[in-house]
Amino acid sequence: MPENLNEHFIRKPSVTSGEAVALLKRRFPQESQLFGSEEDPEIPQQFYAYERLAEEIQNRTGDVFFLESVTRFINELSLSKDPLLENLLVVSLLERLAADPVVVSAMRPHLENEALNFLNAVEREFRKPENTKL
Repeated sequence: MPENLNEHFIRKPSVTSGEAVALLKRRFPQESQLFGSEEDPEIPQQFYAYERLAEEIQNRTGDVFFLESVTRFINELSLSKDPLLENLLVVSLLERLAADPVVVSAMRPHLENEALNFLNAVEREFRKPENTKL
């Protein structure tokens, strides 16, 4: 490797699907039963698990302690710089949560800049007029 190669160009390997699910189960052990079974074999398990978390968030908007824990987790995912974790954050969590203004308003004050950037990008996508074909 050339000596002048900046260390920021070195990419570390992405977490695996299994590691992404294990991370979720470690962070939310009380809800781990929600993340274990896969109903639709067409959806990879990691997406299924993170989508179940999004559903649990929507069901527990009044649980302040749970929402604080979730926003810390979202902040960590947004800072991970890991392609799989960022994809799970956007596709399985934020795209689902952004459609619920109650959830967004409860979480927004606790999100750090990077997480807010992801959320704002998702919200901008929702506001875009759909492309129509002539």
